[in-house]
Amino acid sequence: MEQTEEIYKKIKEIDSEEIRDILKDIVIIDGAIVQEDNLKYKEKVYKDLENKYYTKLNELKYYLYEEKLEDKVDKFVDSPKKDINTMMGLLKLFLIRIAAFEVVDNKKIEDKLNKLNEENSIKNIKQLYEEIDSILLNNI
Repeated sequence: MEQTEEIYKKIKEIDSEEIRDILKDIVIIDGAIVQEDNLKYKEKVYKDLENKYYTKLNELKYYLYEEKLEDKVDKFVDSPKKDINTMMGLLKLFLIRIAAFEVVDNKKIEDKLNKLNEENSIKNIKQLYEEIDSILLNNI
């Protein structure tokens, strides 16, 4: 997670047409998270962006993470606002990675992405993402 924040800082400094829209969507998520009273707005932002990036998110095993996170949220979170904020935080994390993939040479992460596509264990996927995030951070 810490690496992802560093990646985000670096990609915000890049002036690239490929990531401009993704960065705008990340800002929209941040704005929705800080909305105190408007749960319907939060849910709309979340669903709209999830649908917009559905294919890329699916390729990156986002939905495995989402499912696991939803289970934890159902057990430990007692507020619908905190629930949707948590889910938007996960979406933001993956949008940061999607933006980083746009600016880093795919050959540097191709092997890890291939392994990710073959993996279904959330534990192994987390390990692969730690490695991928490290590569991204060092190559932006």
